[in-house]
Amino acid sequence: RLLARFKGTIVYAHAVCDVQRCEEHPDWAYQKNIRNLEGIVQAHHPEARFIYLSSDHAFGEDGVYDEDSDPCPLSSYARSRIQAERIALAIPGSLVVRVPLSIGPSVTGRVGHLDWIRYRHDKGLPITIIEDEARSAISAAAVADRIIALCDSDITGLRHIAATRSVLRTELADAVFAYHGIPPTYNLATRCQQPAPHLGRITIATRHTGPLADPLPSAVDILPTAHP
Repeated sequence: RLLARFKGTIVYAHAVCDVQRCEEHPDWAYQKNIRNLEGIVQAHHPEARFIYLSSDHAFGEDGVYDEDSDPCPLSSYARSRIQAERIALAIPGSLVVRVPLSIGPSVTGRVGHLDWIRYRHDKGLPITIIEDEARSAISAAAVADRIIALCDSDITGLRHIAATRSVLRTELADAVFAYHGIPPTYNLATRCQQPAPHLGRITIATRHTGPLADPLPSAVDILPTAHP
């Protein structure tokens, strides 16, 4: 009833991004990432602006990808994201924003790359970093600011939030360890050694120009060297 009356901007930011669990239970992934979205889409007022936040998991193999690039998802999770994008893009005047790896504090204090490393270090748990994966990693705060600015714009269709550069997972891990002021102690593994699909060397780019398309600084380049 609330959505049926609301004519403002709806930002749909929900998705279950546990890649391994989605791979093991694709029906569950479909329920969480597709059926939940469909319920909101069916209920919302047609005059509301609908913005769906998607993921760089739309692409899996090594490469530089902009909005014209064909998706190449590697996992059930990624395929559910692509299907969700199509549902959102079918809404007149909607906007789909593909968000790369966002680095920032988590609600629980133990998920997301920033908190995950600190949590596992404090618990004495092993930390494994995938050495042949690279991502466009940017500050979650900067991502939030960009999304708010996009909400206030009249931009529709598909947009990427790009970073100034992509970074190897090892470089990102070293920066996070330095941020927390703890020694970089972790094990290395490759993508093919993992039970769930991992992205390759992915760079998220954009074919658009202007203030709302300018690449954001890499999280590695702006993380402080010590925890505040």
